[in-house]
Amino acid sequence: MNSVRKLSLPQQSWASGVTAAKAPTLAVRGKCEQIVVDISVNTGTVTATLTITNADGATLYTKAGIPTGAKTVYLANSNKGTQDADFNAFLADEICTFTITPSGDPSTTGVTIDVALYVVGD
Repeated sequence: MNSVRKLSLPQQSWASGVTAAKAPTLAVRGKCEQIVVDISVNTGTVTATLTITNADGATLYTKAGIPTGAKTVYLANSNKGTQDADFNAFLADEICTFTITPSGDPSTTGVTIDVALYVVGD
């Protein structure tokens, strides 16, 4: 039977004035069927772009304009038979790179971003 595992990146944070992308890595093994991104409320109303690449540099997932002040769930499966999946499920068995790029300066509050994958596999 396949089990579901939650794989979480360490929380990423940007101080006021910092806009550079960060690219932490995480071992991902299985089929990713859900991605949750939580961006803190920030005075700069910064959104983010998330790109996940495999060890060969191929893009497995990318999403721009992830909203601030929300925990957003992206699903690889359609909901109730409609064609509303947010992305195609992807397979991984390696270290993946998660490039997180804020849309601008988070201003005085700074911003934190949490990313979690829900992966099916033995």
